[in-house]
Amino acid sequence: MARTPQADASPADALDGHLGGNAASIRATARALAKVESAVAVVLVEGISDETALETAAMGRGRNLEAERVVIVPMGGAHAIGHFLARLAPLGPGVRRAGLCDMREEVVFRRGLEATEVGSPRTRSDMERLGSVSKCV
Repeated sequence: MARTPQADASPADALDGHLGGNAASIRATARALAKVESAVAVVLVEGISDETALETAAMGRGRNLEAERVVIVPMGGAHAIGHFLARLAPLGPGVRRAGLCDMREEVVFRRGLEATEVGSPRTRSDMERLGSVSKCV
């Protein structure tokens, strides 16, 4: 009989809410979205690994993103940028928005920024002025 990842989880993992795969991504996104209403800044990233990298870098610099009300939202992929920009639009101009994507996904981010009328970036510098940064991977 095949075992599911959930069945393989230890009792401690179950109590801590340890999940893997798509379920972990969905839960991480939901947790982040629950915090955006009180955020002063929202950073859209492709996935959980990007979220973890930014949080780790912030901690290494002595920053507490939660205390600073900076929310990192893992979107589940760059192609979701338009959906998340539209979803965050009601937050208003008082909330700073930023994004982080892989270099190969710049075109996807540009299209999302244009589709949601955030801007029409033609270059990486244009994207940075709008709050989006590409990373090398």
